[in-house]
Amino acid sequence: PLDITETTGSVNPVYPENGIKYWQGKLYFATTAAAPDISYLYVKNASTGEEIWRKQLADHGGQAPTMWNNNVYLAERSGGRILCFNAETGDACENFPVILGASMRTIPIIQNGTIYIGTHAGKFCSIDAVSGVINWDFTTDWYIVAPEEIVSTASIWEDKVYFGSHIGKLYGLYKETGGLVSGFPVINAGTTGPISTANGVVYTVGGYNWAVNAETGQVLWQVQPNWSYGGGVSGIYNYPSITIGNNEIIA
Repeated sequence: PLDITETTGSVNPVYPENGIKYWQGKLYFATTAAAPDISYLYVKNASTGEEIWRKQLADHGGQAPTMWNNNVYLAERSGGRILCFNAETGDACENFPVILGASMRTIPIIQNGTIYIGTHAGKFCSIDAVSGVINWDFTTDWYIVAPEEIVSTASIWEDKVYFGSHIGKLYGLYKETGGLVSGFPVINAGTTGPISTANGVVYTVGGYNWAVNAETGQVLWQVQPNWSYGGGVSGIYNYPSITIGNNEIIA
């Protein structure tokens, strides 16, 4: 097992958040904690468990990291920042961190040098992964006193990007402009959990599994899962992608 030093003797729980990323013989993962100053981004040797480097994170730590162009990117859970480090040395990337100013429980996804991520403030952003410039941002619909929170990690299909809001809407935006795709948002098909796209279909999971046409927003089907297993840490969001294969989806 990998040792996380801060857990030893601590009265506050410290645990990895949202999974571990393997890259070139190393493991990258972030921790979260209820206490200040004990959350880190860790990098460890995948064979020996030896620590290579670590970076302290804001209170409550960060989400699972994303690798791109020999860099590691991370969204802080309460710090409101997108961080970037050289994956080998741990040196901070030029032009980072990018300050979004809102909590994030989503994992950044990166395609062709662009980061896509949503925040608790209801902002979904497209960010240049090199310059840190925010290309555009989109605000979700207003819900009672504030925009709908975004807590689902996005998924990309062709020229569009999809994500769910906390109250159950599925949004589809054009990657280039941030404009809303016709037919979206789809009411009740959104999720606070994982989203995946395949063959022109957006799959989401919540109380029901949903399949939505990625071009039109038409609901193709919705079904209760045949079976499920409980577990996880109460109050913590974990958002891997839905796995699609052999005519089944597993989330």
